[in-house]
Amino acid sequence: MKTADFYSWLCHGANPDSVCFFDDKCAMQGKQFNQLISHYTKILSEHKAKSWLVHAQNSDWFAIGLVSAILAGKTVILPANTQPETLNKMRTLVEAELSPTPSFSESDALHLQKVERFAHEMWPASSDLGRLILYTSGSSGEPKAIEKSICQLAAEIENLERCFSADFASEDTRIYSTVSHQHIYGLLFKVLWPLVTGRAIFIPLISYPEVLFDAFHSRKNKVLISSPAFLERLTSEKTNGFNKLLVFSSGGPLSFKGASLSQEVLGVHPIEVFGSTETGGIAYRQQVSNNTTWQPFPKVNVTCDAKSKRLRIQSPYLHNTDWYECDDKISIEDTGKFRLLGRIDRIVKIEEKRVSITAMEKYLLQHSDIEQAVITVLEHTRRQLAAVIVFKPSGEKQLQKMGKFQQSRLLKQYLSKEFELVTLPRKWRFVSQIPLSSQGKRDQSALRELFEHD
Repeated sequence: MKTADFYSWLCHGANPDSVCFFDDKCAMQGKQFNQLISHYTKILSEHKAKSWLVHAQNSDWFAIGLVSAILAGKTVILPANTQPETLNKMRTLVEAELSPTPSFSESDALHLQKVERFAHEMWPASSDLGRLILYTSGSSGEPKAIEKSICQLAAEIENLERCFSADFASEDTRIYSTVSHQHIYGLLFKVLWPLVTGRAIFIPLISYPEVLFDAFHSRKNKVLISSPAFLERLTSEKTNGFNKLLVFSSGGPLSFKGASLSQEVLGVHPIEVFGSTETGGIAYRQQVSNNTTWQPFPKVNVTCDAKSKRLRIQSPYLHNTDWYECDDKISIEDTGKFRLLGRIDRIVKIEEKRVSITAMEKYLLQHSDIEQAVITVLEHTRRQLAAVIVFKPSGEKQLQKMGKFQQSRLLKQYLSKEFELVTLPRKWRFVSQIPLSSQGKRDQSALRELFEHD
């Protein structure tokens, strides 16, 4: 097991001779990484802004921005995604932006970029570490701020190494990822845990299986940080060269079919991790048989309400030792392991992306041509969202002029300003009124029936 002390790492930085980040063309050594951290920490320390929006497509610049801001004692704010409308809305919540691709004005942004000469090469000393705030979809439909202390992150990194280090094939294992580091799962598994333990990180995000196969070519001792959405799209066309591989999956429960496909193609059943931004990691499993139970992480206590089956936990990753109520229903086995029975609130997972149905409906209602909007969930081969729209007279004229296909396409473009493409409704219905029950509430059954015949 490697040393996994986040506090110690923040005091000393990366091993100068190690590889921190790499791609097919080059590698960033620990010395260069440390120099960039020193450079940007100094600039941030002298900047008057206290709260910074940090985002980047690639993991190297994201890590440089994140660590520099923490060492400079700043409040680091991570947006739920990097869509233009999302970043624009975050302007009122922060004072400045830190990114390789800033969208704020020049006076309110610090552009992360290559540095030709370094005036400060020593790792910066910090007596006042910053704090981290992640934004995720809240049940009210508005972005929900979740603060994570350095202590909480340190506890989780240490626990991950303690639980899984024995599964790593060797000391020179390299980390690949198909998930974003803007969320807690990618932040921990893709960036912080590897950095602290000295494991090299593949810079680009892997978006397609064929890219994964190319990246894995002739390389041994690999760890893949992935999700059900990616793993369930694997094909068995290429299966060579995947020996000594460890796979993690999170963002939603992986189907048994997906776990089996991963075993067939990659040669290993993924280690699934269950948790949330609020709670951190709660439990894990390897689904070698259908509907395998979840094993709580060490130091995480799990129980559930006898009537509602609502999951309750005590965890070192929370702000206190009180019991925390989650939005999931479970059944607990005599062994202490548990099974998931579904969600309680109106937050749903689409392609492992957490989406607030309330927020999407609210955003549609801001459209000048829409009178009413309802989003419903369709459970087909893959879970997807569907939209039912009642237009205002102006919208009706547009619908008659343009047709249903073009109108739904325009509404998707409108939603893409705020929501990620994979989460957008796949099906649309334009009606004169929303189906209601005898009690005047939305008739969910009738809503779903609108989509039974395409």
